[in-house]
Amino acid sequence: AKTPNSYGTGKDIRGLNIALQTGADIVIIGTSYSAVDCSDSSGEDYKYCGSKPSGYTSDYWAGANKTCATLGMKLPELGSYDESELYCSTNSAEKTLCGIYNNREEYSISSGWFFSETETPSKEGAYVMVADTGTVYFYYKNEQGNVACVK
Repeated sequence: AKTPNSYGTGKDIRGLNIALQTGADIVIIGTSYSAVDCSDSSGEDYKYCGSKPSGYTSDYWAGANKTCATLGMKLPELGSYDESELYCSTNSAEKTLCGIYNNREEYSISSGWFFSETETPSKEGAYVMVADTGTVYFYYKNEQGNVACVK
């Protein structure tokens, strides 16, 4: 004479929220992350501002570093590219940005630009890869870009 189990009433069945670790070596985050304040060297997140802190109050490159670090990962290296043409080489290692570009269908990326871990000679920038063309260039750290994290 007992009524059927019902979710959310506290009778017989209970919901569980479980975060699953995918174990993936490459995770595409996109733009779902926040910037870090790199103008305050005493700030808690300043450690993500790199070897050449930009001084920006909204440093998205540092935010990308922080996002990957919270997953136990890091931003990918740029990978090999033709320096005269500024275009990703087809022989780039798999866990680099250019390697991700070469396998872009697998990762379902077709547009936007992605931060690399490689800072430019200027403290204000980092190298990026454009997902739809494989072009490599300098971009300012205070501009939001896409994030891919690698193990």
